[in-house]
Amino acid sequence: MGHMYILQGKYSEALPYNLRAIEIMMRIDSTINLWENHMHLSNIYGELGDYKNALENHELYEQNRTED
Repeated sequence: MGHMYILQGKYSEALPYNLRAIEIMMRIDSTINLWENHMHLSNIYGELGDYKNALENHELYEQNRTED
């Protein structure tokens, strides 16, 4: 669902879905493709003008992308 909001440019609506996906992945210790969720969050935060969180998630994206 969150991905559809991103495609539609509804970033505020997409944000909670991506945050929840990461929360679930961390809770069940299944971080396969975690980088993808951080990439989406970086883009969402950037579109919302929250550049601090955009940068933090971009860094997490880079870190997790190389570990996958």
